[in-house]
Amino acid sequence: QQVTGLFLAGVRQGETVTVKLIGKPGTAPLEVWCSRDEVVFGETNKSNEWTLTAAADAIPGLCWVRFYNAEGTSPLKVVIIGQLSEATETEPNDAVPEANEFPELPITINGQLGKSEDVDTFAVNLESGQTFIASVDAHRTLGSPMDPVLQLLSPRGFVIEQVDDHHGNDPRIVFTAQQSGTYYVRMFAFPADPNSSIGFSGAETYIYRLTLTTGPFVDHVEPLTLGDASRRTVRGWNLPEETMSLSLHPKRYSLPEPTSLILDRLPRAQGPSLRESELDQSSLTFPAHVTGTIAQPKETDTYTFTGSKGQAVFVSAVSQPFDSPLDPLLKLFGPDGKLIKEVDDTTRNFADAQIALALPEDGKYRVEVTDRFGHGDEWSVYLISIVEDRPQYELTLPADPLSMEAGKTVDVTVTVNRQGGFNQEIAVRLHGLPDGIVVSDAISLPSGDSAKSVNLTLTASHEVQFSGPLRVIGTVPDGHSSFATSAAPVEGLKLDSLWLTVTAPKK
Repeated sequence: QQVTGLFLAGVRQGETVTVKLIGKPGTAPLEVWCSRDEVVFGETNKSNEWTLTAAADAIPGLCWVRFYNAEGTSPLKVVIIGQLSEATETEPNDAVPEANEFPELPITINGQLGKSEDVDTFAVNLESGQTFIASVDAHRTLGSPMDPVLQLLSPRGFVIEQVDDHHGNDPRIVFTAQQSGTYYVRMFAFPADPNSSIGFSGAETYIYRLTLTTGPFVDHVEPLTLGDASRRTVRGWNLPEETMSLSLHPKRYSLPEPTSLILDRLPRAQGPSLRESELDQSSLTFPAHVTGTIAQPKETDTYTFTGSKGQAVFVSAVSQPFDSPLDPLLKLFGPDGKLIKEVDDTTRNFADAQIALALPEDGKYRVEVTDRFGHGDEWSVYLISIVEDRPQYELTLPADPLSMEAGKTVDVTVTVNRQGGFNQEIAVRLHGLPDGIVVSDAISLPSGDSAKSVNLTLTASHEVQFSGPLRVIGTVPDGHSSFATSAAPVEGLKLDSLWLTVTAPKK
């Protein structure tokens, strides 16, 4: 059972579309699990086609989907719930004379670069002075194995803008027209994992959603945190107002305008979260979360805080979750003015900067944030956090679904990340198992091998068959509990469940 993609990859609120399953769905009956109740899949008379319906009040954003049957389960897939009118690209549209025409904006186009050398072209009418945004969702959000390139062509057919990457591999163009006329948006792609090929790439799985608009579009919100329903300053283009409220949902946030920003990637602040312009002075108290901007090239923002000798402190400057072009460079200076630590990239694949240490003496400390390469503009935003590094822990699960045969045993490895000197026992338990499957709980001790990881052993009876999500929960002696998480297919997001499939015994 291997569903490798969905086309279409989204639906507008209050509408129903037909979705084609790409890959090999496997033997019927096929079932589907969806992470949101207001999004519903329905069977058709074709095994590889399903209907997808979003309720009128469905919250815009991502929805996790998984197809499964008695043979196994597919990788987790994403569909996007949109707010704008939607259309599907039609072939041929490789060349300007063949461009799909969209006289009415805004619109979200569902497309597919379905074969090698495929190019998709779209025509839009712009008036002089209009600001036009073209934004792609493909590799980062949908997991399409493509590295798309977006071009904007003038009414005479010349390339006037080209963007390769903006939010991850996916491009976005923002353009203010200097003359009225018909402009052309052109898209092609290379493989996300480079190979020896030279030409444009394409495949059934090269699925994308392209938003075209001369209306409101949100780049980011300030402050760059979640955690309350207070008003946020919204930054972007063609916005009717600068400040609006985030609509609050028990587990989700949304914005009333189109955006490439994934709000669930924003950190949830513990304590006050302010904008740089709201500070009376640069001196901060614990815990502090401040949204700032490196608005000019070679600009440096400075903050101070007072600490005590031996106090465990965690300082971070984060920009990646917000699709900011900033590559933060973080410096910490002691009360004597001498540099204590300088951090660029925390790890090889993590461009944001973090410093964790015990302060060497009492006094006032200085933190500086700048761009690693001296860049700066109004979109180079960051979140600086200065907090006490308190003892805590995280439990992490494997990202891949777990499969076992009825009558057999399988281990689930739970990784334990102890931070800030956390030294308590953690009871790790699996919840949600059906009858016929038993599991041995585990204890993570403060030292030894179990301090870093534990195994939960599952044993299934010969009769049981099951496919569904389970939760792993860690509990410490004071009763505090937390869910184990795993990496989601979208970078920066996490899942709080583990998928288990129990197949019939092999004959």
